[in-house]
Amino acid sequence: MRLNNFFQKRYGASAHQRHQYEVTSGGPQNHLMWEGTYSIEGIKYGVGQGSNKGAAKEAAAEDTIRLLAREGVIVP
Repeated sequence: MRLNNFFQKRYGASAHQRHQYEVTSGGPQNHLMWEGTYSIEGIKYGVGQGSNKGAAKEAAAEDTIRLLAREGVIVP
């Protein structure tokens, strides 16, 4: 939610064109693991894994926020 709000505030209506989220799954059918990846303007940023899509997306968002902070971009 923080990351989405940040993009909306920073880019306005074009926010959805500036960042993308992809999710994939793998592993045995009875024990799927999900991996989410955030890209900003075509550059791969955060990656996160989880036992469901939501957990993977949240982990990828937190990783993205951490990487942006290293670059001096603070996500409130």
